[in-house]
Amino acid sequence: MNGTGSGYRTGMPRTDVLGEELQRQLDVLKLVGATLKAAEIPFALAGGYAVWTRGGPESTHDVDFVRPQECVEDAVRNLVENGMDRVGAPEDWLVKVGRDTVVVDLIHRLPTGPVDEELLVRCTELPVDSVTMPVMSATDLLISRMLALSEHACDLSPILGAARALREQVGWRLVRQEATMPDPIRVAAVGDVHLADDLRGRYAPLLTDISEEADALLVAGDLTQHGTVEEAEAFADEFDAADVPVLVVLGNHDYHSGAERGIARLLEDRGVTVLEGTSATIDTDAGRLGVAGIKGFCLGFVGRSAADFGEPEMKAFTGHGIETASLLRRALDDLATDEPDVTVALSHFSPVDDTLIGEPKEIWPFLGNYRLGEAIDETGVDLAVHGHAHAGREKGLTPAGVPVRNVAQPVIQSAFRVYDVVPRRSA
Repeated sequence: MNGTGSGYRTGMPRTDVLGEELQRQLDVLKLVGATLKAAEIPFALAGGYAVWTRGGPESTHDVDFVRPQECVEDAVRNLVENGMDRVGAPEDWLVKVGRDTVVVDLIHRLPTGPVDEELLVRCTELPVDSVTMPVMSATDLLISRMLALSEHACDLSPILGAARALREQVGWRLVRQEATMPDPIRVAAVGDVHLADDLRGRYAPLLTDISEEADALLVAGDLTQHGTVEEAEAFADEFDAADVPVLVVLGNHDYHSGAERGIARLLEDRGVTVLEGTSATIDTDAGRLGVAGIKGFCLGFVGRSAADFGEPEMKAFTGHGIETASLLRRALDDLATDEPDVTVALSHFSPVDDTLIGEPKEIWPFLGNYRLGEAIDETGVDLAVHGHAHAGREKGLTPAGVPVRNVAQPVIQSAFRVYDVVPRRSA
């Protein structure tokens, strides 16, 4: 499957043509390989240096190894005993060690799933300069690189260079089988539509036949202008034109008149799913979509947020912001038991400050809540959607890398925006 044709290096290129940094990386690479081999810890060289060893382009990135998760502590302990330092890593699919300026990623989960015995059996013992070590198969290297592509990292040039160089070693039938991405679940979203009687008839035509573009329509709060039941009825009439499930959270405008419960009842009676610390699942042709929703509340962001201290009024203000994040976390935890293929967190207030850029910084604490972001990062969310920040920007990320989208209508400047979210692959 993986081939044993020409293209392997009998050693790395002469060190006199390597830059100082590449030489340091090679020295550390050999140290890690020799240490793990001596300790009889199962491992394999991965990433750019594995491609290089097999005859591909020169690597300019950090050194990567794969090993099973159950070997993590043994591997780190042996490497530390041999002069390496453990380095902090926010990712949950690897640990990092380092020496001097060189960082080594010890990966236990690839885009294809956990590193296991089957993957290691497919590796080939190859010489890396003076040290012989297992090297990931060309097929597995190519599949992993292709599945790691995303809208935030879609540079094909390294993949094309590797594919060209390793083409005789690659099992192309398996690449076609494993590296073909499943169809995405199509999530349409908008927020801050602020409907009322004077806007009747403007939105419905834009939602007709939305099923041709999307599998569900999420609305991130501020459905109305002043939070009256009559305005909510205008919203229901307009969004009744959508021929896909409509799921909403309420926004601060929808609370203005104290009729939020009546608004929620009316919308539910009209077939709209209203989420507030709750979740729902939808079966689509591409998989099961799970949505957990909360309006959220003010709080601010790390280092510049309201504190649960002082006057009762301040404690109540801060406490409510904290409570909304706890409710979102609970909804996401409950949703996980349904095992959706894609999980979306829907809120009115922003979980990150990335998408608030454009708004005056003085009001950011009233537009977002970092604890919402923490709940999202800790519960396996694939996409977070919010509104509220009319002058913000569309795209952002949580600290753990979850895509966040500000779909306030003044930001996206359209009736809705569609996001294609690829279902998770089974581990």
